[in-house]
Amino acid sequence: MATYSNHRNSVQSRLLQQFWHRRLVAAVFTSGIALFMGLTIVQSFPRGPATATQALIMMACGFSMGCVGGLAMRSPLAMVLAPVAYIAAVEIGQLNRVGPTVTSIRLDEPFGILALLLGRGFRGLVCVLPIVAGVGIGCGSGQLARLGCSQQSHKIGR
Repeated sequence: MATYSNHRNSVQSRLLQQFWHRRLVAAVFTSGIALFMGLTIVQSFPRGPATATQALIMMACGFSMGCVGGLAMRSPLAMVLAPVAYIAAVEIGQLNRVGPTVTSIRLDEPFGILALLLGRGFRGLVCVLPIVAGVGIGCGSGQLARLGCSQQSHKIGR
């Protein structure tokens, strides 16, 4: 049993080392999962979250995607890259949709401003903020993993 656990940890650490030594690969991976998640969310919830359950699903997906992207990139640049890729995917996924909250932005009338805030603004609040929080936690976890738990615990005691 210990042999399987050691082998699994070895494979995971080798995979993370590949991402950490190749920044471009990590950036493409982070962008790719953000694009995939954005397109999946748009197909699942075409007009944004309509219920509390849908909002929680979007938050959980955004947070987990941010954690994975932050761990892969281990850079604060992921806090910009992941949300931008997600927003681009959502906008691309909404190109053929019809409705006040998913079509072109109109700031010349009060209803257009309200539609912008309730459509894109709420979706951004529900998903982009958890992505940024997840990236922060993922980056921190990546830094701790790079340092190694034994070195970190050694420094805390002194």
